[in-house]
Amino acid sequence: MVRITLAQIGEHETVALAVAELHKYLKTIDSELMIDERIYDAYDPDVKKVIWVGIDKALSARVPAVRDAKYDDAILIDIQKNAGVITGSNERSVLIAAYRLLKEMGVKWIRPTFDGEIVPHYAITGINLSICEKPSRRHRAICIEGSDGYEHIRELIEWIPRAGLNGYYFQFPLPFTFFDKWYTHLCNELFPNEGVSRDDVAHLVRSLRREIKRRSLLLHDVGHGWTVQPMGFDPDNWGTVSDEDVPADKREFLAMVDGKRKLHKNMPMATNLCYSNPVVRRTMNENIANYCEEHPDIDFLHFWLADGMNNMCTCEKCVDSPSDYFVAMLNELDEELTRRGLDTKVVFLLYCDLLWAPVKEKFKNPDRFVLMFAPIARGFLESYDELDPNAEYTHEPFRLNDGKNPVSLAENVALLRDWQKVFDGDSFVYDYHLCLWKTRDTCHFDMAKTLFRDMAALESIGIDGMVSCQHNRASFPSNLCMQMMADALWDKTADFEECSSAYLRDAYGADSEAVKEYFRAVSRLLELPPDNLPAADVQIAGYREVLRRTYEMDAIVSRNLAADHPAAVKKSWELMVYHREILVRYIAALIAKAEGDEDKCERLSLDVVEYARLTNAHTHRYLDIWNVYSLLMRNCKVGNVLKSSEQMLYVPD
Repeated sequence: MVRITLAQIGEHETVALAVAELHKYLKTIDSELMIDERIYDAYDPDVKKVIWVGIDKALSARVPAVRDAKYDDAILIDIQKNAGVITGSNERSVLIAAYRLLKEMGVKWIRPTFDGEIVPHYAITGINLSICEKPSRRHRAICIEGSDGYEHIRELIEWIPRAGLNGYYFQFPLPFTFFDKWYTHLCNELFPNEGVSRDDVAHLVRSLRREIKRRSLLLHDVGHGWTVQPMGFDPDNWGTVSDEDVPADKREFLAMVDGKRKLHKNMPMATNLCYSNPVVRRTMNENIANYCEEHPDIDFLHFWLADGMNNMCTCEKCVDSPSDYFVAMLNELDEELTRRGLDTKVVFLLYCDLLWAPVKEKFKNPDRFVLMFAPIARGFLESYDELDPNAEYTHEPFRLNDGKNPVSLAENVALLRDWQKVFDGDSFVYDYHLCLWKTRDTCHFDMAKTLFRDMAALESIGIDGMVSCQHNRASFPSNLCMQMMADALWDKTADFEECSSAYLRDAYGADSEAVKEYFRAVSRLLELPPDNLPAADVQIAGYREVLRRTYEMDAIVSRNLAADHPAAVKKSWELMVYHREILVRYIAALIAKAEGDEDKCERLSLDVVEYARLTNAHTHRYLDIWNVYSLLMRNCKVGNVLKSSEQMLYVPD
């Protein structure tokens, strides 16, 4: 009989969770294993034959050194013959280390869903493992996007530390819009409208925040919304209202554009304010400070301006650049937070008009702030690793209300470098690889490779991590993109081909190389230059080659559906069937588009939508149908595919 004793250090709930997870999975691996649990106040080197789990000063010297233990992770696993330690730089790291041990013992989490885990079964005789590591990047988080239900996000939160990631981000003061899309089933009227109120969402989020903090994950919050509150509107969606709904006494707060103070596109969220107005600035900063006081669980409070560009105030008092006003407001916010004794980190946004650095304002307390670089218009056919860190890249000059979001990485990085001359502090990129309307591809292999390369190369542009703005249900047909992101954020020296092969082998079994080559081929054939498409006959030949390769996969898929796979692997092959049916319909629509038959393209696009709707009861955990709509609207240019509002598919200028 083999017995393992897990010795928990202290009562912290994250360490307790690490012990509970170790117990559960070790017992699942070996049902004959005997496991004892103990709780100690501190590590005691005289107690032998136990696995210590937790944080203790006596162990800290053995953990890799980090800049700040609150934000930086490091893990130590040192176990010989079922005795040793599992520790880290913080409680979150202990949980990450526990999952790392389980992965080394053969446990796999191939999707962030309840049916995505693979647990081997064998007799455990002795655990012997030594790992001492820290991740390459500080910031490794995921942001809410798309349409989401409680269970979707909870499963993702569970997966985050299993993948070595460390944070989650709720947009808006109340992320109502994301839950509303799911519970009303705006994307699929075949599901009953369940309805959800703002109060319902507030309580759902409260529960999810508890799950985040149970794991000691870093909580990011808000972003857009601060500019909406001074107008008196709800700061939780991209919806439209009538310009006449602006209260008369708030009209002076709006940016003056073309000589008028009015809503931009009738969207409060897209409307900037008159930032020279001291009442506007004071109101915004008081709202932010109040929110921080009311939500002490926040680690990173995001302060952004309006969503979009070319709607900045041109009144006679607004004589400085938007970024100068932004930095001035950030300094004022720091003063207010300091006055209230709040140490919340504030994330400021380089995005749209704010990509251009300030001309005269400086940060008075840089330690308060974190720079967030958001190159929303960039393409994904190039990677940061293609840029020369020694090259002198240039960008277009700032033109008030007459600018364009830069597309090339070189120009975006040139703008980032200007900001880095003003701010030499903590930073991360907020990028959009998995907001999948950015691509023509549905297999996402090339996107996974770009994402991996980008994460590995962040150091070359002076950035320390990533918060991924993404559909939270992005595991269709596989979870390759999210896993490659996690792998490269943890280890910048990792190899994409090795990591992708390892993941696909876990997800698909013996035929994983066939799947890999299929994904690679489809990505290559579909991911065409967005603004310089080849001739129609070249496009059509590529689309037909996709169909040929898809038909070739049918026999492999059928064979694996009949094989004796673990349940999670069987699900991977089942998702390939649903993906095939969406893909062949999508290709038919693309061919009609290339042939110039717009009516046929729209009919075939509706066929894609209909199939996605009919099967979404089986795919919703992995596929956000929001992505199917946006894929068609972007690549087939069919505006009538949707009956929904502009709010659902709003993309900034």
